Amino acid sequence: MKSMNTMLVGVGLHSKRIYIPSIDHFSKNYPVKLAAIVELKSARDSTKYYLQQKSIKCREIYVDTLDGSGELPFDVKNMLDSVRDSEKINSVIIATDPTNHLAYANWALRNNLNIIMDKPISTYPNVANDPKIAEKFVKDFDKLIALYEGKLNCFIVNAQRRYHPGFKIIRAKIDEISDRYKIPITSMQSSHSDGQWRLPEEIISLSYHSYNHGYGKVSHSGYHLIDVCADLINRSYLKSGKYFDRRDVYAKFIKPDALIKQQSRADYERIFGKEDYARVSSLSDKELKEAYKDYGEVDASALITYENEGIGITSLSMSLTHNSFTRRSWMNPAIEDLYKSNGRVKHEYHNIQQGPFQNIQVHSYQKEDKQEESNELDWLLGGNNHFDILIFRNNGLTGELETLEKITMKDLYKDRKDLKTGLLSDSSKYDAIEEFIKFSTGLIDKRELSSDLSTHRDAVTLMGQIYLSASAEGVSTHLFDTGTGESS
Repeated sequence: MKSMNTMLVGVGLHSKRIYIPSIDHFSKNYPVKLAAIVELKSARDSTKYYLQQKSIKCREIYVDTLDGSGELPFDVKNMLDSVRDSEKINSVIIATDPTNHLAYANWALRNNLNIIMDKPISTYPNVANDPKIAEKFVKDFDKLIALYEGKLNCFIVNAQRRYHPGFKIIRAKIDEISDRYKIPITSMQSSHSDGQWRLPEEIISLSYHSYNHGYGKVSHSGYHLIDVCADLINRSYLKSGKYFDRRDVYAKFIKPDALIKQQSRADYERIFGKEDYARVSSLSDKELKEAYKDYGEVDASALITYENEGIGITSLSMSLTHNSFTRRSWMNPAIEDLYKSNGRVKHEYHNIQQGPFQNIQVHSYQKEDKQEESNELDWLLGGNNHFDILIFRNNGLTGELETLEKITMKDLYKDRKDLKTGLLSDSSKYDAIEEFIKFSTGLIDKRELSSDLSTHRDAVTLMGQIYLSASAEGVSTHLFDTGTGESS
């Protein structure tokens, strides 16, 4: 095996929870080393403290905030080039704020490095409010593809549901009906919520999974659902031999100013007590509304129609919400870990129809926000590892003995002896990183990659359409006309 010397760009909460522990875990079986990290100068002290606490020794590079141009400043590029040479860097993990993804990806591609990058491919300040900005997503993607095409290195987008064993089964079941009966997905409803409750002045001050830069849920966890929907529908068309030539999108956002109408200052005072609430918030509803001007989306909804020669043939509805059921019941945010320690609880649902032949439903609902340890009860509804797949088939035509098949998370992980506690959905993130390591060490080739950059055009396009429609106040858009011939 070839040695893998990795540069980690961004030592945030996700890197501390997933990337750094996974490198340590896989270094026992693969020649992989964390050789360098890149972080903002503003986070120098906390990063140094973390590395010291974890006994991590590597090159440390601290940089100023990037300018959003999509390219690294000359001095930053020179520093990275120098470390690339001195540490023999051949792979890079990009885990920065998504507005900086493009700059580091461009640098890594030009240096022929193997790449794994967090989602989304790119995003921009104020994209939730300016329709012209949304048009940049596909252009960014095409520029990256132009740099990537023909190269021997890999570029993996860390969309972990592509590695989830449940979604692998779903793809196989959809493929089977598409192949046998030549019918694509005819309708699909999907929703994802993760209970991110931000109190009014936190919306102004907190930058993690923020709204104060003019983007929100769609650029955060929303991309995962967008990718699932785009990927499943697109492959069902490819497998069935049918095609769509246009996708019409109507989207609307709920932004922080709408939250004031849902929960006013008087409501918060009733919940927490007038005097106690005054300690964390001094602004009136009118002042908050003014402060929230041009903020990003808290929740998003979209109605999408896939068309062929002007006729709608597949309908998709998506609901992406931060403002949802949560376990947070306290006023002061858990600043030390807003990722997993601030009451976030995930609920996810999919309902997929393939005409009269098949209906697949996915139900994944948690009730707890503490997910580091799990037991047998966590396979059940509300548990940390609840994930049920219900497959209904017209067995008079398809030939199965039963009309209904149920598959649970326990079924999916029954052979994983190394995964007895904790949040098992995290194992999909580890699987993505192991695939990256296997490619980087020469054990697999591009044909075996589950989430290669080249397969994300349809998701990027759909993300752009959602932002374009919503930022134009719900105007129906098919600006990014696309068919399976282009996006496959």
